[in-house]
Amino acid sequence: MTFILGINLTDKIYLAADSLVTKIVDGKPQTAGYCLKLIPMTDKENKHVVAVLFAGNKSFINFIFGKLATSLDAGELDSDINSLIGSIDQFLKTIAPDYPGPHRHKRCKMIFAGCSKIPNAVKRFRMDNLSDALGPEAGHIDDAHAVQGIQLGFINAPDQKIFSYEIDADRSIFGPVGVGEMYSVMYGGSKKLEPEQRRLVLRHFLSRREVGMEAEDIINFLRKQFSDTIGGAVALACIDYRRRPIFMGYNIDRSGKLHHTNWSFMPKNDTYVGIDPEGKEHDLAWGFYNLPAASEENNLEM
Repeated sequence: MTFILGINLTDKIYLAADSLVTKIVDGKPQTAGYCLKLIPMTDKENKHVVAVLFAGNKSFINFIFGKLATSLDAGELDSDINSLIGSIDQFLKTIAPDYPGPHRHKRCKMIFAGCSKIPNAVKRFRMDNLSDALGPEAGHIDDAHAVQGIQLGFINAPDQKIFSYEIDADRSIFGPVGVGEMYSVMYGGSKKLEPEQRRLVLRHFLSRREVGMEAEDIINFLRKQFSDTIGGAVALACIDYRRRPIFMGYNIDRSGKLHHTNWSFMPKNDTYVGIDPEGKEHDLAWGFYNLPAASEENNLEM
């Protein structure tokens, strides 16, 4: 089970990723641990941030992550999301042959999210995307940003985009999947998100919610809709006018009968912690960097 999701709305981007890592034993997946799959990466000035969500072979993902982080830090890749959209294909096709592991490990889905670095760049409003999200049952929109966008054609928010990229050596897939403008959903994992399910996700986020309950609202919605593809704690982050991913913690009620979905998530002491149904804490950042890499005998999936 794997779940990564990016949602580009009027004034912000929501990002979500589960944390389960599995290995195949006797032809069946077994839990190998838990790790963060939503990774912020900064540029050489430690100022501008790109968030990347990963799903796929853990060894290959850790290799790709290392190359991305090094190149962003050195300024070889620009953290401006529009620049990254234009350069990522050639970059990945250049570095992938250097992966030292088996060819069949070259498998991952990535969702990138970030902002333009141009100070006054605003977010272009997409009426066609809004109409597609609403569908035939279009009605009242309780979102002042959407009203402004309809009237002016832009939103007073940074130019924000999401885009996805997929590599699967066995299926001869290697390239960009698409760019998500305003009112778009990008998804990766164990289950394909059908068009109606994408509209369902967008319609849920069209209305403004109580900020204090935002993380709980999001996690309850996602677990209700996609519980069969989620494993472990779901890491949540939001990119807004601050132009960087801000992680959102939440506590799930663990009273009563224990259930495998009753995980909470908390940023804590410069790391990110998943709290399982029995109250045990799991350092998810440690899991990303330190869970054993895949090998011929121990092939990990995240």
